[in-house]
Amino acid sequence: MWLRQKEDQHLLAATLAVIGLLYIAIRLAFSFQEKQRSADPWELIPESSVIVAESDNLNGFCSSLDTLSVWQSLSQIPLAASIQDEIIQLCSVFPHQVAEGKAYLTVSTEGVKPYAFSVILPINQSETTTYADTLAAHFQVKLKQTPTKREYRKHTIWEVPMSKGRKLVFARVKDHLIGSWDGVMVESAIRQEAKLYPDAHRLKKYTYQQDGYHLYIDFHKINGLFHKVFQPELNSSLSWLKDIYKGTGVSLLQAPNGLLLASQKHKQNEEDTYLSFLTNGQHPTPNKLLQWIPNGAAYYFRFGITDGERFGEQAFEQLESISPEARATRERINALGFDLDDFYENILEEIGQVVTYKEQSGEAGLLLLCKVENIQKATDTFQELFEEQKNESAYQKDYRSHTIFSLEMTEVPAALFGKLFKGYPKFYYTFHHNLLVGANSLETIQEWIRSQELQQVWTQQDHFSSIVSDQYGESTFSLAIQTKTAWKNFLSTLTPEWQKKLNLQRRKLLDFEFLSLTINDSTTAFKVTHNTYKQIPLKQKDTPAKVFSKTFHRLLNELILLDHQYILFQDQHNKLICADTKGNQLWAFNLDAPIAEGIHKLHYFGKKEDLITFAAGNKIYAITVSGKMHRGFPLSLPPYIQFEQFMAFKHPKKNEQYCLAAVDGYGQMYITHTDGKFLSGWAPQKLLEPLVTPPHYKEANGKGYLFTLSDKGKVSAFDINGKPIKGFPMQFGIPVSTNGSLQKNDNQLSFGFISDEGAFATVDQDGKVTERLELHEEFPNGYFQMVVDEIEQKKWLLTVQNGKVLKVLNQRGQLIFKVPHLFNHDPIIQYFDFGVDAEVLSFTLPETQLTYLFYINGEPVLDKPLPSNQNIRMEYVSSEKAFKVYTVHKQKLEAYLIPND
Repeated sequence: MWLRQKEDQHLLAATLAVIGLLYIAIRLAFSFQEKQRSADPWELIPESSVIVAESDNLNGFCSSLDTLSVWQSLSQIPLAASIQDEIIQLCSVFPHQVAEGKAYLTVSTEGVKPYAFSVILPINQSETTTYADTLAAHFQVKLKQTPTKREYRKHTIWEVPMSKGRKLVFARVKDHLIGSWDGVMVESAIRQEAKLYPDAHRLKKYTYQQDGYHLYIDFHKINGLFHKVFQPELNSSLSWLKDIYKGTGVSLLQAPNGLLLASQKHKQNEEDTYLSFLTNGQHPTPNKLLQWIPNGAAYYFRFGITDGERFGEQAFEQLESISPEARATRERINALGFDLDDFYENILEEIGQVVTYKEQSGEAGLLLLCKVENIQKATDTFQELFEEQKNESAYQKDYRSHTIFSLEMTEVPAALFGKLFKGYPKFYYTFHHNLLVGANSLETIQEWIRSQELQQVWTQQDHFSSIVSDQYGESTFSLAIQTKTAWKNFLSTLTPEWQKKLNLQRRKLLDFEFLSLTINDSTTAFKVTHNTYKQIPLKQKDTPAKVFSKTFHRLLNELILLDHQYILFQDQHNKLICADTKGNQLWAFNLDAPIAEGIHKLHYFGKKEDLITFAAGNKIYAITVSGKMHRGFPLSLPPYIQFEQFMAFKHPKKNEQYCLAAVDGYGQMYITHTDGKFLSGWAPQKLLEPLVTPPHYKEANGKGYLFTLSDKGKVSAFDINGKPIKGFPMQFGIPVSTNGSLQKNDNQLSFGFISDEGAFATVDQDGKVTERLELHEEFPNGYFQMVVDEIEQKKWLLTVQNGKVLKVLNQRGQLIFKVPHLFNHDPIIQYFDFGVDAEVLSFTLPETQLTYLFYINGEPVLDKPLPSNQNIRMEYVSSEKAFKVYTVHKQKLEAYLIPND
């Protein structure tokens, strides 16, 4: 018995051993088979891929990008060129594709940068084990770079330094090679091994037979790419843009004219977005609100309404997710007898919103536009609400031909139309034809009224007319962005890396004047309108074309102001002359003295015309653009006062008032309102030292800061009441004779300047030195100047002159270029920044009466200088793809067109 049990135990042990060995053998066999198995390329596609291109010849596909029909459309976008270079180098860096089969290029959001590329190439079975090592040896011989390798999950990853600061990373995974500029992408492919792309069902395939490739796009992951480029949260004035973006899809569609259009709308069962929720049940209506959009609009969106009550109900359902203020306002107006059903029933076809921006503070102005069927009925409805509010600071005010009403209620538009209409702490409204117009500030609605009376609206712009006819027909939703006016605020929503990239491309990007999006019942259409360049009638590239030459009775002094519509200058007898951009005199005004440094054009709220403000002699002037003196001006001070600097800025607490600041030669500063009354604390403010530049003003953290710089290096800062800011004045005790620069970044101010001898410093609004450079150590015995960009005043350069050699330095004091043997005397130096490949420095020599123009890289713009004995004015004419330069030479006012190819 015992022996039998013993035999059974041995038998069991032997059986288990056999099973164990068999299991190990099977595992080894499967493992060997797995290693020998060809990898499905989709097992290596990174899970974070947004776009996948599939081709039989990836090298040919990448190198011929510029010939592909889709890419020709995309190539109008400036960043496409650098992206194409990155793709082509990645595709062509490998010596050869050694096996037949599909090759892949992927665009992913997983890398270190917002986007990353990877290529997946097939390898012959006979070379799978040696190909990566052979490739590494090839790079070492060809590039004379020693590749490094590291192990990751039993795979060898190679890294090779390449040109343009890039690092090639590659590895062999089964019978494929994966390469990228980002190691994260290669590691992702290794982790992905043996798992098919998990979201393959969401990839939409597009076949381009003519170009010989397939394109796969995961539209759901485009959101991830969007959030990598943009800040986590858009600022409040653009929060609605995120909801609109989430509510639309993007797909590729070739248009007959070669533009890339987008055409897709999320299905209700695919993603119930807020935008599709609001447009559900509505049908396209004509876009007639366009005629009311002011020129200063940055963004405009509208809804086509065929069922006002349904739209109101759908907006109401979303109020819980908006804010308690909006819901409370809706309940309150309902309790006060505002008939919501009656109001919605009265809506005629469309409602919209316009976003504008204040130039000085950057604050957003919001405009609600709602077409109504019966204007009297809408007036009566709001009048009842207004009467109930009269005892709560509500008021009405006559402005031009309109009456403006105010309601002390928060988020009225959001309470009526949903979360896309947030941002109204108070509600100002008026009626215009069959239109209810609302605004978030008194200034915004006044500006709108003014724009309508002067017909300063989008539909009056020549370039806009090209998209009115074919793009803004009937729709359930449409969005338009005017890039030039949206630019500054849009940049603030981007990550610092993308702010820097897009700023370099500013001029080219702003050639795309309008971006538009329309949604109909089943499709979305996206369109970019781009300036079309005209042929410039020039004999040769480097020869300027003279636009006009006008001769006046007396010698002319410097050009004072260029405003795209007219140019101002003085003659030797101090007559102020205004001419149009063709050189024709519009009007003239006799002054007693030369105009002080600094002149400003103001959009004045109480008048139909803008004001030109300046100081001359002992007077402060405000003249309309038609040459008529503004009421209460000029303001005369005692004859011993002679103003040398002037600037104008908007009062931080009084929206309808501008402040005019004038400084005399003794450092006494006077500030008056545009109503002619002097501000308390500024009649005068005694700075005790002459200034070398007009005062600088900016707002930060809700406060206004006014900076001044004296000829002895004293930096002062004041609030609007004339009280010194804590930490000021700051005494540097160094001679200064050139301009300073006040910049703002994330509510932090930075005022920078340089002494004549090369001591550079920046200070913040708290009176702390944030940077110091002693440039005279590197450039001894030189005379230094700061030259501020005259286009947007956001950038500046430094120059140093020693004898006949003048050097141009960047903001870090590093040499950019030098111009030898040109200057026997001090030139008038000016800087014009129109964006990448269009930064120009001008050097005017009054003695020789010549102006030399140079690009920022030191290359001359022209072979020969222009005749000029004063400072010049420049603008960039997008439609001509050229610079327009205005000069003064003796008795002549002249203009030239210079191509910028």
